[in-house]
Amino acid sequence: MKFLIALDQAGAADPALVGLTALNLAGTTPGFVLNTTVYHTAPHGEITPDVEAEIAQAYAELGVEAVDVLASPAIVGGAPSNAPMAFASFTAVQGVDKIVLATERCWQSATSETARKFYSEQAINPDDVQLAVVIIPSSSQA
Repeated sequence: MKFLIALDQAGAADPALVGLTALNLAGTTPGFVLNTTVYHTAPHGEITPDVEAEIAQAYAELGVEAVDVLASPAIVGGAPSNAPMAFASFTAVQGVDKIVLATERCWQSATSETARKFYSEQAINPDDVQLAVVIIPSSSQA
């Protein structure tokens, strides 16, 4: 896959590519991450059809109905451990269309008031933020 990395693959250990949340989940839970390069190439923060097709395939392979869609920030110079709290995440999301929407909302949260406050408090340049998105089986199914 071009845009996604399974959490059990070696690429999931690259914090610049997968962000802090995915790095912490790598090798411990099934799932996949939409890597940071997609965040910067997505027109207007929207998922393109080729990326959506990969999400649909990976979601089907995951074999669960509900997933959690989690922002996974990668910040130049390293992300503070509380960085994921500044971005949106969604639980118990069902269906490809809703996963795509949740992913786009995770990306949009990078410019939210909460994120801007976080950047200011942590002296982070917003241009240094890249956002991956992790998709894992929903914790509400456990």
